[in-house]
Order: sequence, then structure tokens, then C-alpha cells
Amino acid sequence: MRAKFINESTYNIFKPKSEDEIFKNLKELSIEEKNKILINAAANGRKDIVELLVKAGADVNAKDKHERSALMISVWNDRKDIIKLLLNAGADVNVQDKNKWNVFMFTKHKDKDVVELLKRYGAKE
Repeated sequence: MRAKFINESTYNIFKPKSEDEIFKNLKELSIEEKNKILINAAANGRKDIVELLVKAGADVNAKDKHERSALMISVWNDRKDIIKLLLNAGADVNVQDKNKWNVFMFTKHKDKDVVELLKRYGAKE
């Protein structure tokens, strides 16, 4: 079954193959394609795909059409494993979207663990 966030060409990259084959396919994508898939994978909790994309050279600070980064989207969706992965890969913790919202504005109910993690990486409220 295909994930709802991918189109036919993206599906062909990930359809049942070895991790090495998937990585090779990802390396061949343009940076724009990698970044788009990264943001969608982060939004859908696909840590495995986020990890492969980071290794393949996706920009961890890339933004969607609303200027939201994968980190912001991961914070909004309480994806702690992806948040940690992105932070360790150098994601900007002080990024803002087009409305000047920072990552703290994306924390639901001010999740203490997420807030502390963001602060450890230098985020400013």
C-alpha cells in the first residue's frame, strides 16, 4: 500500500527495494525533490525516509510553501524521534515561517520534553 504523501514517481523510488537501492535512487534526485520528500516524510512520521534523505544530501532547513521547515512540522506532530534526527543533522532551531512563528509556537500544549530538547539545541522562545 502506498503512503498517502507520495506521488507515482516518488513511489517508484521507495517501492520494495533494498535500502542501498533506495539510497542510490535518492542520491540521483535534485535537491528540490529531496527537500519536498523530506518535508512530507517528516509530516508523516517516516523517520526511516527522513534518515535516508538526510544521508542523501537533503537540506534539513528546506521549507514548504508556507515556509515551514521539516523541524517545525515534526514539532507540530510530536515526532520526537524525527525532531532529534533533524537537530542532530543541523536543523535550525530558531527558524521562522512566513508568519514569523518559531518552533515553540508549534509545540502542542508546550510538551516539556520537546521544549527542553529544543532549548538544549539553542532555541530561543
